[in-house]
Amino acid sequence: MSARPSRRQFLKAAAALSGSLLVADSIFEARSLEVRHLTLDAPSLPPALDGLRIAHLTDLHLPCAAADRAAEAIEAEGVDLVVVTGDTIQRRPRRLELVTPFMLRARGRRGTFAVRGNNDHWSRVGEPSLAQAYADAGATLLDNSSAVVHYNGADLQIIGLDDPSVGTPDLARALKDADRTLPSIWLVHSPGYIDRIDPVAWHLPRAIAIFAGHTHGGQIRGPGCTPYTPPGSGRFKSGWYEAPLGPAYISRGVGTSVIPFRFLCQPELPIFTLRRRTAT
Repeated sequence: MSARPSRRQFLKAAAALSGSLLVADSIFEARSLEVRHLTLDAPSLPPALDGLRIAHLTDLHLPCAAADRAAEAIEAEGVDLVVVTGDTIQRRPRRLELVTPFMLRARGRRGTFAVRGNNDHWSRVGEPSLAQAYADAGATLLDNSSAVVHYNGADLQIIGLDDPSVGTPDLARALKDADRTLPSIWLVHSPGYIDRIDPVAWHLPRAIAIFAGHTHGGQIRGPGCTPYTPPGSGRFKSGWYEAPLGPAYISRGVGTSVIPFRFLCQPELPIFTLRRRTAT
């Protein structure tokens, strides 16, 4: 007859099992996806833009299981615009060949726009090559530049900045061809830079919204706390914030960085519906 395990052996076995379950749960969470339907209230919105829907992708870090789920959701939702706020590819391996087929699945009906993140820079894939990969899928990489979307007889401007943490955001260049009278949405990867944009100095109207990523929402969180966010995050973690330029939404993103785990921080795909009314 085998001897009964000691209390110490039992506790060690329980701890090992708990650790294994925690890792398994973290891997499962990293592969899941929360599709969030949010309303973006803007009292200055032209009536014709009321109801326009925008899906916000960020930190895809292709290849990524959760990114596949995000593409499926975008296809099913039939959104008008898709915006991608950087880190589409990994630093290593730099799988540029994955960008075009993914974006062919995850396109907006009226347009798809992206900016670069720190991993896009670190991958050493040149801006022309990344821009071409997007263009081959009918998408546009905004590198300190702007674009205008025509919808229902009205115009919505998208302004995209290079990544502030390792790139060179250039407001003067981004605004060179921009129309300051148009309602605008801003895209940037690292959100800490948002607080450095002075709308008074640059004579900028209030943005409809600023979308950013980079933080991964902390990726590994504790109950009620976010122990770590990467450099360039500033005060931002995830969700809505008020900034001098306007309301900012920081997405938890889709992929993972450094380790392929998430804990208490599920990947997300926020989908916004623009509404012409005052926020309450």
